[in-house]
Amino acid sequence: IEECGVTDHITKPEVGTIEWCDITYIEIIHIAHNKMLAIYVKNPDKYLSRVRAQGLENNYQLVGTPFVIPSSILKIKLKDLEAIINTKLKEYHYAG
Repeated sequence: IEECGVTDHITKPEVGTIEWCDITYIEIIHIAHNKMLAIYVKNPDKYLSRVRAQGLENNYQLVGTPFVIPSSILKIKLKDLEAIINTKLKEYHYAG
């Protein structure tokens, strides 16, 4: 989480930074028995065109956004991450 946005370190190859101005909202979703944080963006194709990653395409088809962070890889509670991102989104989205 940075001043310019949320940087993707999950996708291989990495997409880079998801800019605050592109993020429309985030939410915790459940797929099967897994909790995940979905980051929805205005123009998913902007990010999908950066890399050819089947996982991003699959996420987009399944949940409507390429960016899904599984709780199992986090060292922070999903609700805490959601709160941090929402706070930063409000702070930087209007400043940018």
